[in-house]
Amino acid sequence: MALQTDPPDDSPMLHRTQTPAELARFRVAMDMSGDAIYLVDRTSMRFVDVNQTACTRMGYSREELLHMGPQDLLTISREDIERLYDEVIAAGAHGTTTESSARTRDGRRSTTELHRRAVRMDGGWVIVSIARDITQRKHMEQALRESEERFRITFELAGSGIAHVDLAGRLLRVNRSLCAILGYSEQELVGRTVKELSHPEDRDKSDAARARVRSGELQSTRLQQRYLRKDGATVWVDLTVALVRDAEGNALYEIAVIDDDTERKNAETALHESAEKLRLFADNVPAMTVSWDEHLHCSFANRLFTEFFGLAVEDIVGKHVREVLGEPVYREIEGHLVKALQGHAVTYERIARLQSGESRYLEVRLLPHIGEQGKVLGCFSVTTDITEHKLAAERIQRVAHHDSLTGLPNRLLFNDRLAQAMSLAKRNARQFALLYLDLDRFKPVNDTLGHTAGDELLKCVATRILREVRESDTVARVGGDEFTVILHDIARREDAQSVARKILAALATPFQLDSQKQTVDIGTSIGIAVYPADAQDADALISVADTAMYRAKQAGGTAVGLLPGAGKAHTA
Repeated sequence: MALQTDPPDDSPMLHRTQTPAELARFRVAMDMSGDAIYLVDRTSMRFVDVNQTACTRMGYSREELLHMGPQDLLTISREDIERLYDEVIAAGAHGTTTESSARTRDGRRSTTELHRRAVRMDGGWVIVSIARDITQRKHMEQALRESEERFRITFELAGSGIAHVDLAGRLLRVNRSLCAILGYSEQELVGRTVKELSHPEDRDKSDAARARVRSGELQSTRLQQRYLRKDGATVWVDLTVALVRDAEGNALYEIAVIDDDTERKNAETALHESAEKLRLFADNVPAMTVSWDEHLHCSFANRLFTEFFGLAVEDIVGKHVREVLGEPVYREIEGHLVKALQGHAVTYERIARLQSGESRYLEVRLLPHIGEQGKVLGCFSVTTDITEHKLAAERIQRVAHHDSLTGLPNRLLFNDRLAQAMSLAKRNARQFALLYLDLDRFKPVNDTLGHTAGDELLKCVATRILREVRESDTVARVGGDEFTVILHDIARREDAQSVARKILAALATPFQLDSQKQTVDIGTSIGIAVYPADAQDADALISVADTAMYRAKQAGGTAVGLLPGAGKAHTA
């Protein structure tokens, strides 16, 4: 192929015919190029030469390519290629640079950046095309575009507010969610500083944390703070800040991710206020209240409960009832707690022994805490100190059943004790005796010395009778100067007679009345009846003893009623 040295115009030209050695060096240089080189005859539209890189890239041998033309490789028509070549010729020494796509032998698509120049050879034009493979770069550019698009969509559609913030604290870019959270448009937010948007009390809150991120001490930081909406409302946010750096590690800008936490914060505040109201209420009700969870761990205790048991709230919350009240108490009330956790309301009483050693009566009500679908979540205990009520009830009970002067059982309690004695004796096939006593010469004491002396005498009589009987026996005052004694479980009638004689002797001794500074002599008449030998019901037994007492009184005369020096005891 001869090369002409007279190219027209400004087209590149070779000034002489090259020697074989020069052509060899040219061939080596071509084949060593990393770019594909194609020489195309403009007239025939065929390759007149290609380098090794072109062969390797397209998958053809040099011989095969020299029988082909650009129209066999490029993805555009021959007419478009010819028009491009004419533009190359017209461009002169500058040539043209375009991107094009070609199909390799195996059907792959190769994208190249083509620099073309026209050269005059043998009276015609040769188009020299240097093709740099940019397929990988194109793939990377496409991946970058797709990544940027994904980022854009993610940025715009994210549920969290996102902002890019420059190192001076100005917003560079914001997404829709952040605009919605703060109530501004994108145009209104971009360019504003973070401090402008922050609540006055929180404007410097994140400075220290941001500084630690910028210094590299932290990868990111997370905190809660308040911003002000456009309408002036306060917005609580959960803020996460990270720093974007370049390849050399220089800080470029911050990425702030902002989640609206206002609803949760308001709910938390409302819950806290509700809890405070509940505690205020619970601390002022006249009952000890505790909430136990389903595992019987304390979740709440009011002030009265902690003060009553000498505990601190922080020492019992989270602890099992066994730890709070102690093992002995837990064993005592465990059954009640189990029943409450089964969904049943329970009320019971117990005696609490305090750290001071004092004992108190408590009434405890257990109310099951039932949640959704009937699940028992634990129980509430409401405890009332009923000590005063109990003591008052006992006082009322004592007044109702005891003689106010002597403290002995009165007729009401005597009747009850007599019924119990009869039931017990009947069940055990045993016997007991009833003694009916009537004082002699008591009325003159009352009339001459007064009721004070009479009352003192009656108390002394009660004391002496009690000394002569067993602790298990019952002594009662059933009338003005009438007493009864129930002697339980006697072996024979003589045992009752023996006790009666001891009582007669005890009451025969003169009484020293402190109120009168003098002694008083009285006597007594005693009637004895034995169950079941003398009667099988209470009224009959009393009647028998009463009759025997009157016989004893008659045997001694109406004035004395006792045999001189001893007195008398008559039995039925």
